[in-house]
Amino acid sequence: MRLLEGGPTGGVLPITLVMNLFEALKTAKSHQSPWLGISVLELPTLRRQVAAQKHAPVAMPPTGVFIDDVFTPSPASRADVRPGDFLIALGGHPVLSVGDFQTWLYATGAGAVTELTLVRDGRTFGVQARVEVRPASATTH
Repeated sequence: MRLLEGGPTGGVLPITLVMNLFEALKTAKSHQSPWLGISVLELPTLRRQVAAQKHAPVAMPPTGVFIDDVFTPSPASRADVRPGDFLIALGGHPVLSVGDFQTWLYATGAGAVTELTLVRDGRTFGVQARVEVRPASATTH
């Protein structure tokens, strides 16, 4: 299942994701939808896709989420986040799943600058990005 910052394709949210978002919204005390401009995949989903397509194995970090798309323009594109990167932490918090990504994104909130810890080509590094309110043009597909 491909997940974007606003929910999975098809409009049905898994209950675990709904609960993560609920907790994050309670913490953030905001109804704004925060946005970095990336879509992400769970690592097990990426592993299945790679195996099914019989591609060469992809070097993956042990944890994190795979960035499969970066919208342009977006906070992520301005921070030089690229498709194929792995997000392993957001604001210093480990990202172990899409639920973690959603939770920390909502807890950070629109307007805040946060550190994205990425892995690209086996190298770990950080970039700063300002979380924005999701624009109307940024829809799930």
